[in-house]
Amino acid sequence: MMSVTITPSPAPGGEVHSPHVDSANRLGINPFRLQGVAMSLDGHRSVTVVDGYVPVIDLSAANKQDIARAVGDACTQSGFFAIVGHGVAHDLIDRMYAITRKFFELPAAQQATVVSGPGTCGLRPGGSAAKSAGMDAPPDLCDVFTANVLGDRGHADRMRFGTDTDPWTRANLWPDTPTRFEQTWLDYMAAMETLGHRLMRLFALALGLDETFFDDKVDEHISAIVANFYYRQTDSPAPGQLRRGAHTDWGVLTILYQDDIGGLQVRQEGRGWRDVPFVPGSFIINIGDMMAFWTGGHWVSTPHRVLNPGAGQDNTRLSIPYFYLPNQDAPVRPVTRPGDPIDTHATTPRPVVPGKVGRHLLLIGPGRCVPSSRSGRGSGAWLLRSPADGVWSTVTVVAT
Repeated sequence: MMSVTITPSPAPGGEVHSPHVDSANRLGINPFRLQGVAMSLDGHRSVTVVDGYVPVIDLSAANKQDIARAVGDACTQSGFFAIVGHGVAHDLIDRMYAITRKFFELPAAQQATVVSGPGTCGLRPGGSAAKSAGMDAPPDLCDVFTANVLGDRGHADRMRFGTDTDPWTRANLWPDTPTRFEQTWLDYMAAMETLGHRLMRLFALALGLDETFFDDKVDEHISAIVANFYYRQTDSPAPGQLRRGAHTDWGVLTILYQDDIGGLQVRQEGRGWRDVPFVPGSFIINIGDMMAFWTGGHWVSTPHRVLNPGAGQDNTRLSIPYFYLPNQDAPVRPVTRPGDPIDTHATTPRPVVPGKVGRHLLLIGPGRCVPSSRSGRGSGAWLLRSPADGVWSTVTVVAT
């Protein structure tokens, strides 16, 4: 797993100082700079681009428009970037990871008290991310614990957002052990909500929209959080079996704080699979299929995966992605700058149709496809559909 030093770019005639650069280097990031470009944001901080593909962006820089421009460039090129200066307390992050790891290290009998069932979130096997994207793949080598932002509301309140069968209305199950598990998760979810709202405002600016454009589309968001515990592999994986198979995320954006174990890779066209560097104190951000659609295909939702440990390695890995999702009834239709065409070759391999967020999420579930009398054959068939409101949109079909 490679790591990167965030190297400041001095402004003409001046010296750059960044507390995030200094703290990252103190925390032991390898003292070399990967090939790339350092772009000055405000004369005091920089964006370090790793091989021109995965940038590290300091959100505490003064010029918000420059930050938004860097975010937009990343979303256009790879859909992946890392952020520092995000304002989330490192103590909270540390507590979240420590207490979650303690849960997964409990005896199986104690973990079993919060196994998810119909209508509930909790502990479950990891499933197969690649299979959910339409590929024939074995189960992923992980266990997961999930929670919904709506999951602690009463049943009647949750039903305002859908039905008992909708994944975002499921009730949360919380373990009694470790102590303060529930409160730590709720504190962390609140911090992710704040950060998600902040990123959505940067997205709006990056798209040339009013900064508050998405505000009324996320004020009752239906986000979810997932802890992926990649356990020790005591047996050899099956052919093609990974800790997490190749997939794209299906929502708007994902906020991930990864540990330093390594294994996360993102696919670059023409370059194959590339490691996502670990930068201490940073979050990895990537956009999902819904955001790619929302931008008319100008931003990309990129496949990624988690590799198995290398030969001779015996480790566990913990990652906790927060899947930021808009309101269940938010309109889903391409939003582009005036005059921009809708890209009919958008790189999202999931079925997407104009309408509401809830309908989008149901359509992109495992084994689902978009019904159409004009559909092509197999995965990746592109459709152009005109709904009742006249909005043309790109749709893909996943073979079942």
